[in-house]
Amino acid sequence: MLDEEGKRIVLTLPRSPSAVKEADEITERVANQMGFDPKSVDEIAISTTEAVNNAIEYGQGKIFLSLLPSKDRLIIEVWDEGPGFNPQKLKDPASPENIMRTRGRGIFIMRSLMDEVKIRFRRGTKVTLVKYIRS
Repeated sequence: MLDEEGKRIVLTLPRSPSAVKEADEITERVANQMGFDPKSVDEIAISTTEAVNNAIEYGQGKIFLSLLPSKDRLIIEVWDEGPGFNPQKLKDPASPENIMRTRGRGIFIMRSLMDEVKIRFRRGTKVTLVKYIRS
């Protein structure tokens, strides 16, 4: 576990499937080094790869990944330079008419696995994921 505020890690990811693997590896490594339990490490990695997948599929321009570890939490940001979307217009993936759909679950998954999820739209879309270390 970190004794003090960690150093921010910022990566520029390619707009390709290799970005998902790179994001997965770095988030797992950082979460493990911070002392997260294995279930939380998996939840962090899944949420991060969902955010990167969305940036690849729906975003534009460059994709950025930032990890900010501290003694009690990991803050992850994924952002791109695209126009964004309105999360209020997302269909509920748990509703009967959407239960068999193969798409549209990324934000639902992130919100289910992380302690905090924020989505901001300005010049691009930024997804902020926060996971707290449980003692």
